[in-house]
Amino acid sequence: MRRFFVGCNIHFESELEKEIREFWPYLIELDGRPHAHALTILETVPGGLLLEAPLHIGLQINFFSKLANRVLLRVKEFKVRDFPKLFQTLQSLKKDPLLQNLKFNYQVSASESRLNNEKRLKEILLEVFGAETEDSEQSLFLRMHQDLCSLSLDSTGLHLHKRSQRTSQGAAPLRETLAAFCVRKLIGDEGIAFLQKFTLVDPMCGTGTLLREAATLYQPTLRHDFSFLQWAQTPKIFKSSQLRNNYPEFHPLFAGLKGLDRDEKSVERAQASLQALGHSSEISNEDLFKTTAKSEKLCWVIANPPYGERLKAEFTPRDL
Repeated sequence: MRRFFVGCNIHFESELEKEIREFWPYLIELDGRPHAHALTILETVPGGLLLEAPLHIGLQINFFSKLANRVLLRVKEFKVRDFPKLFQTLQSLKKDPLLQNLKFNYQVSASESRLNNEKRLKEILLEVFGAETEDSEQSLFLRMHQDLCSLSLDSTGLHLHKRSQRTSQGAAPLRETLAAFCVRKLIGDEGIAFLQKFTLVDPMCGTGTLLREAATLYQPTLRHDFSFLQWAQTPKIFKSSQLRNNYPEFHPLFAGLKGLDRDEKSVERAQASLQALGHSSEISNEDLFKTTAKSEKLCWVIANPPYGERLKAEFTPRDL
């Protein structure tokens, strides 16, 4: 069993736990079949959850979580009060198979600790694990808090909110993690059968982030640049081009997606992005306050409206 720290935005912790419990049954064993491991959450702290799971189960959180920022594999956690002892312990960890043949960039933090010298802590990492490669996708995190040292290996790499692979964005972009949180709060505990009665409308859709997250909320994100895919210990099944076939196809949450925006370039980007997903969507270049109202029999509305400090907006929430 391994320990994983799943990081998230502050105050997202309870929703993150709910999300993990929802997708946990869909994770797979090394033979591609459903697993039977219980979800064991050891601790909830501001900014994330610490949980325990087999290596191949914990790594799959990267595929499914839409709220997490990154997934850290806890290599070791130990108490230490002096630098020689720290060096000795880290030296023994060099033999861990997960740390073999990797070049790292180092992330160091210290607080309320007798070893409250981040420069010296990094020097020890350099002595033990070798020179730093700043542009490496492999990050080794050392955190000292009081007398407790945590050494963690980043399994994620590029931040988990970067899953749309968008090459351009609008004037007021919304992070995918925030968009997913908003969609989850909108649907609450409603089931897909109920949601399929509605069209989801974003009247100020920009490049379509909210609609895109609604379309893919329960779909795995099988990026090719996750850090753990470069580890020698990573199971081969996760490197297979047929991996997606091991996960179920989830039905779209809504009957359709509809968006409008007054910026023509944003609309073009939204159209391209949603068409690539293969979901039913209608994106039009219209100004909400100038267009003729169009009747929707059953619709839910979600929006991230521009406001004064980001974009000039000549309306109030009541007008909207």
